[in-house]
Amino acid sequence: MTESTNKPMSKMLSRRAALTAGSATALAGVAGLLGAPAANAQSPSVYPKLKIGMDHKAVAMLADLLVFLRLPSGLTTRGRNYFSQAMKVSVLKHQNRNYLTPDGVVGPKTWASMLASAANLRWGVATVRRGSRTQSVVFLQRALVARQRRSLVTDSVFGGATESRVREFQRSCGLVADGVVGFRTWAALRYGD
Repeated sequence: MTESTNKPMSKMLSRRAALTAGSATALAGVAGLLGAPAANAQSPSVYPKLKIGMDHKAVAMLADLLVFLRLPSGLTTRGRNYFSQAMKVSVLKHQNRNYLTPDGVVGPKTWASMLASAANLRWGVATVRRGSRTQSVVFLQRALVARQRRSLVTDSVFGGATESRVREFQRSCGLVADGVVGFRTWAALRYGD
């Protein structure tokens, strides 16, 4: 290879490395969000209603989720906690893709949809039930906290409390309340049923 062809190749490789690093950073941010299971109740206040112009610490978590979902984070020079117009556009894209009301506001249905989408993107539509102990269960537990606006222990263990909350959610959506989270229950979380 000549030097002239080497430079563009090295630029391309360094760009690819930067993109990979960016994806790894987003994954690390989402891992922090979903992180190592903590054996304590997670409060719904972790998932506040967010909209354009707000400055809130949950915006950084939203930005990490957007990147993980392969949408632009919308972060600006105003800081990681600022909900920008670009972020609203990404939220609207997610809402449109998942048949949610496209208002650009991140409320209970949008939070739950993003968390369920992230789980499905990472592990596919994994069927989980009482006794399951996986990271998909953490995503499920946090999506239930966001959607139902009530605390729940997020410990990656699908126990009695999680099963009870799943059955309640399934009933509210007109699904068979069997406590098993399969395709239909994940879809209800993703698509805001």
